[in-house]
Formats: sequence, structure tokens, C-alpha cells
Amino acid sequence: MSRARGASVPRWIRDSVYHRVGAAAVALALAVLAAAGLGSYALSRSLLRRAIDQRLDAEEALDTGYLGRALNGLVQEVGQLSRNPLLSTALVDQEGRGRYVGPFLRGFRTSVPGTVRVALCDERGSLLLATSTPDPPSLSGTGWVDPVVARGENRAELHEVNGRSHLFVAFPVRLPDGSSIGGAVAVELDLDGLQESMPPGKIVGMQRVLVDGRGRSLNGARLDGGAGWIRRASRLDLSEPLTPLGLELAIAVPAAAAFAPLRWLSLGFAAFALATVGLALAAARRMADRLTRPLRDLSATIGQIASSGSLDTSVPVSGKDEIAQLATSFNQMLRKLQEAQLAGRRLHEAQSQRTRSALRIALLAIEKASEAILIARPDGTVVFANDAAARMAGLEGTMLATLKLWEIDRGLTEESWKRDWEILRQRGSLQRERTLSGPGGSTMNVEVSDSYLGAENMEYCVSIRRDVTARRQAEVALRLAGVGTLAAGAAHEINNPLAFIGSNMAFLRETLERLRGELPQGGAAQALEEAVQAARESEEGARRIREIVAGLNTFTRRRDDRREPVDVRRAVAAAIRLVRNEIRHRARLVERISDEVPAVIGSQHRIEQVVVNLLVNAAQAIPEGAAETNTITVTLSRTASGAAAIEVADTGCGMAPDVRGRIFEPFFTTKPVGSGTGLGLYVCHGIVSELGGHIEVESEAGKGSTFRVILPGSATASEQPAGLPAEAVAGRVLVVDDDPSVGASIRRLLSPGQEVVLATDAREALGRIARGEIFELVICDLMMPGISGMEFHETLTRMAPELARDMIFMTGGAFTPRARTFLAESTHAWIEKPFAPEALRSLVSEKLAAHQRR
Repeated sequence: MSRARGASVPRWIRDSVYHRVGAAAVALALAVLAAAGLGSYALSRSLLRRAIDQRLDAEEALDTGYLGRALNGLVQEVGQLSRNPLLSTALVDQEGRGRYVGPFLRGFRTSVPGTVRVALCDERGSLLLATSTPDPPSLSGTGWVDPVVARGENRAELHEVNGRSHLFVAFPVRLPDGSSIGGAVAVELDLDGLQESMPPGKIVGMQRVLVDGRGRSLNGARLDGGAGWIRRASRLDLSEPLTPLGLELAIAVPAAAAFAPLRWLSLGFAAFALATVGLALAAARRMADRLTRPLRDLSATIGQIASSGSLDTSVPVSGKDEIAQLATSFNQMLRKLQEAQLAGRRLHEAQSQRTRSALRIALLAIEKASEAILIARPDGTVVFANDAAARMAGLEGTMLATLKLWEIDRGLTEESWKRDWEILRQRGSLQRERTLSGPGGSTMNVEVSDSYLGAENMEYCVSIRRDVTARRQAEVALRLAGVGTLAAGAAHEINNPLAFIGSNMAFLRETLERLRGELPQGGAAQALEEAVQAARESEEGARRIREIVAGLNTFTRRRDDRREPVDVRRAVAAAIRLVRNEIRHRARLVERISDEVPAVIGSQHRIEQVVVNLLVNAAQAIPEGAAETNTITVTLSRTASGAAAIEVADTGCGMAPDVRGRIFEPFFTTKPVGSGTGLGLYVCHGIVSELGGHIEVESEAGKGSTFRVILPGSATASEQPAGLPAEAVAGRVLVVDDDPSVGASIRRLLSPGQEVVLATDAREALGRIARGEIFELVICDLMMPGISGMEFHETLTRMAPELARDMIFMTGGAFTPRARTFLAESTHAWIEKPFAPEALRSLVSEKLAAHQRR
């Protein structure tokens, strides 16, 4: 838009300040003159129109007054004539009519200018006397006779005679007393003659036309009333009988004639404007020359600087006006630029030196960066590798610069690199996480961020590789911490009911055994034997549940330090029984169990858990439908060093080297979503390591896998001395647990001499003690709603320190950090739910005996 607007301006104005100043001055003068001229013209025309209107109003008043007075006077004179006694005598005296009335009428003169004819008619309308012959048609007619003679009305009519307008007025002849005698006097006035007798108008070109009530012009003329005329119309003020005629006087004046003085005034103003513009042009030229001379000098100096590039010049200064100040400021600016130019050269040299130094530092920083940085060409050739990249690959940096990317990164091939390069060119960047082989065969998780770089008509891939193995391990630790918290809470909720289930089953078994010994041999004794066996099996089930719940500690930091000799053959046999149904649909199970397997120190349940996980993994590595051609072999033997070796081999799909290197990582799995959690082998590895052993694995893709567990041997279980049950000690015991079933089971397990008082709330227990009840021992649950066992212990320490010192705590799982810290730092005895009856009885008797000794 600006280019088009600039193109419409003449070049001689657009390219020169001198011409622009002159043109601006002329334009300003023209604008001022145009505004003044238009204002003057509008004002003059308004004033002149007001004067014309005033003159037309005056003319209209004079003319309508003149005509009104003339016509009203005619009517008045005719009325007076109709009452003249001579006329009434003439109607009845024919002789006197001719001798006296005829000369009277012929000598009758009105005051109205123009031709007036008078006639006397009888009652039939016959003309008796007239002032002129031949008689006008209006006087010889009979249409006016009845209204005037018969009804005595005054009559006025308009008609045309020989192309001229006439006014006819008839009055009945009346006696001096006003009564009519059957005759009429008629008068006819030439209206055109009356208009011609009017004094001439004082406005040039003015026209006057008399118009009747129907808008007809009475003299046949037409009044000009178009756009070029100024027109007025006014009704005449007439008396009866002229009023019904509706006579109007119309006046029109040509506008050109009326506004002629304004035209001459406009011509004079135009001449004045032309003279003024001429003077403005001369003044503008002189002013523009004077104003733009310093600007031309300034422009010439700037052009010289632009062409030569030298700042060693200045602009001549003359005067003290704004342009002189501009020239002075420009000269000062030139001096400042000279100084800045010199300083700029110095700064550029210093900055170049700093840039070169910064580039050297940046290159050194890239070379020493903790993240591996590789730069490669589109064909995969490495052109740059920093020290971290060399360490990650286990090679020298100079060696990396001669290799291809797929020779450094074993997860890449030449074809996959070409695909990645095309994606990188389209997207500009590419991020992914890879598992790379590090020095010594180790594996690491690496975040790879590739960026496309185009420089010097060349294309490159900048690959930044960050080892995130530690971060992934930390993430796994956080996930396991969450799982551990959940597992501890679940263990606590399971152990509470399991405690009284196990205790009650033990109480039931002992009761049944006592009754069985009291009955003679027979059917009842046999039935009690079956009941005892069922109670034992239920106790075994409760024990196994307790071991399973204890296995949840795998996901927590707390470990059960209690160990016992375990018969590995028994643990393996139990594990096989659990998964046999899973295996038989996929493979044949082969057992090779040696009789010389040593016992190991640990938990039978946890060893069973390891073997079950290995057997399930072996079964799931074999597809269903070929059970006769696939085998899973379980081998149990004694190593040369005296350790127990458990080996599980399968003929399944096997593992690739990259998978084999990650199988013990938590949450790593190759199974479909929903078929595995990735925690089985991780848990097995943790259990075996905790027991002081290790796991070995051999596998090849398509040829099956072999897992070997080595556990350090110990004396057999039969060689361990069995503990003797403690003798029961009588005493009063307060049991505090929010679950009343747990308290009831403890009451049944303890001996009859040990009185058990139950409290399901810590406040209730504290209230009993505060009221003075005597107790030798307190057994309290660690985790309770409201007031916990730890808070109960703090309050009891203040109330009864001796009683608080021998407290026994019960826990179904310390799943809060505070609870775990309390158990780790406390010297008080505690027992886990579900507890063995003998252990509970022994601990209670021991505490009661100590209390009695004190």
C-alpha cells in the first residue's frame, strides 16, 4: 500500500526535501485560501439570500395590499351604486331611464385603475343601460339573474374575454330602506389592466401572476418556478363576495439575477487567490532554498562518508537555528563514531581472543563431559568421540574415530542405522533407551539422544549417550519400597487372624491328644486320632501361611534373622508337589535326587519359594502341546565343597545374551503383559544371596536354559538339639490387643495357673492399672488403632516402670518406619504373629519367673 501511495507522488517531490518544502507551502496556502473562499462564499450567499427574501416579502406585501385595496374598493363602490335612487327609478321609469340614468352611468367612474364597465338589468336579466357597447358576454347572460335578482345575493365571478381575465360583480338594486325591487347592477373589471396598472417591481426580472382558487393563472401566463427561481405566493385579503374566488398573487425572481452580485464577488476572490498563490510560490521557493541548503550540505557529507567509509569530515555550520544545531550534533556524532570505531576495533580483537579461548574451553568441556558424545556421518562413520564415549565403549578415543556406529553399539546394524538416519533427517531429533554392552561384558542402560546437524554443506548425527543404570536402579528401589510398604501392611492384616487361628488349632490339637490318651482303644479313639491328624494338618497349613507371609519381607528392608537347619530334599519335594500340575501339560518332569545332600541353615519356605519360581519359569519357557518331547530336570546333589546344589534344566526357548544379562533385574520380563511381573528371579536372587549362596545360569536361544543354585551346607536337622519346654509359672497377665480373638487364643494357650485379663483398647488397659489392679506381666500388640503399643509403653513407663520393663510385644508386621525403628532399638521381648504355642508359653513363663525373683 505504501509503495503504491508513494508511486502516485511525482518523483521531483518525492526525491527532494527542497521541493517537498515548497509544495507543502503552496499546499498550505491553497488550503487556507480554499477554506477562506468557501467560508466567505457560504456566508455571502446566506446573507444575500436573507436580503432577497426580505425584498420579496416587501414586494409581496405591497402588491397584495395594492390589489386587495383596489378590488375591495370596487366592491364597496358597486354596493353604494346599487343603493342609488336613480337606479331604482330607472327600473320603473323608462323615460327617466334614458334622460337621467343613462348619462349618470356613462359618467360613473371608479377609483380602480383599468377598464370598468357598468350595466343595469331588469328582473329577467335584460340589459336596460350600459356604459359601453357591444355588451360583454357576462352582462347579457342569465346565469347570475336568479341568485342576484330573485334571492337578493351579491355575486362575483371570474371569466375570460378575448384572452383577458375579467372580474364580474353583480348586486341587487335596493331601495334606500335596503329592500330589493327586482333589478341588478353589474360591474366588469379587466384584471389584466389592473395588473398592468400596478407599479413596477424593484427586483430585476420579477414576475407577478394572479391565480384563482383552483390554481389557474387569470391572464393565461405561467409563472416560472423551477430550480433556478425564487418563488413566493400569498392569498389576497378580500371581502364578500370576492372571498370565495380564493385569489392569490404569485411572485417569482430568477436566482441568477438575484445572486448576480455574489458571482462577481467570487470572481474577485478567485483573482485574489491566484495572486496569493503566485506570491506563495515565490515565498515557498525562497524559504525552501534557505531551509534545505544546510540539509543538502548534510546529505552531501553523509554521501561522502558512505562512499569513502572515512569519518574524517564534517558538515559546515551557519546560523543558530534547529538545522544548525542538527549539523553541530552530527559533527559531534562523527567524533563519537570515530572514537567508537577505534574502541570497536580494540573490543573486536579482545572478543575474538575470548571467543577463541571459549571455543577451546568448550571443546575441552565436550571432550571431558560426563556424558558420551559421538558425531557421525550419514554412512555411520564416527568423526568425533569424547572421553566418556571411549570409556563407555572400553576403547581408545582415536580408535572410535575409525569405526562405524554399529561396531560400537552392538544393538545397531547397518540396515537399522540407515532407517534411524532417515527418521532423524525428517524429525530433527530421536530419543530412545538402549541396553549396551560395557567393558568386561557388563551391561548398562543408556539414554540415547540423536540430533541432526547440517554444517558446511555436510550432514552429521550428534549422539549424546547417558548411562542411566544407577537411576533405573534407584527407580526400582523406589518401586520396591512402595511394594514393601504394601506387603508389610498386608502381612500385618493376615498375621492378626492367623495368630488366633494357629493358637486355637494348637489348643484344639493338645486337647484332642489329651482326650485320646484317656479313651480306651476303639472307634472313639480312632475318630479322635483322625481329629488330631486334621488339627496337625491345619497347624501345618497355618505354618505355611505364616512362612508365605514372612516371604513378603523380601520387599522390605527388615529380614528375619532367625535361621534353622533345613532339609533341602524335603523343601524341593514340597516345591515339586506345588507345581507338578503346571509342568505336566508342557513337559515330562525328571527328578535326580541324591541321598547325600547336606542340610542348610535358613527357612524351608524360602528355599521352596526359590525352587517353585525356577520350576514355573522353566515350564513357561516351553509351549503347551509337546509334553512328550520336552523335559524339565530337577537335580539335587552335594558339591565337592560340601554345599547343596539345586539344578533346574529345561528344553525350552532359551535366552539371547542381552536377555540373559538382565534376568535378575527387578521388573524385567520378556513375557506378555499380564503374564509376569519381572520379580520372580529377582526375589530368588535376593533369597539365595541372603542365605550365603549364589545362582548360576546357562542358556542359549533355542536350546533351553539351566539354573543352578548353590547353598552352603551345615549339620542336618537331626543333629540340632531340640529345645525343652519351659515349666509353667503362675501369674496374672494383661493382654492388650484390638482383636478379641487373639486375646482369647492366648488365654487358651497359657496354663490354668496363669490368669489372663483381656483388654481390646489401650485406654481400657491403662485405666485398669490406674485403678490399682495388679498384673505381673503385660502382653501388648504393637500396631493398634487409637493408641499404639509404642504410645501405651511410654505412658505405662511413667505409671508403672517395673511393669513396663518386662512387657512383651506382639506384631503381625511392623509396616511403618517408626515401628521398625522401635523394634530394632528396643530391648523388650517381642513375638511375631502367628506364634508357636511353645514359644509363647516359654516366653511368658520366663518373664513371670523373672518378675517373681525380683
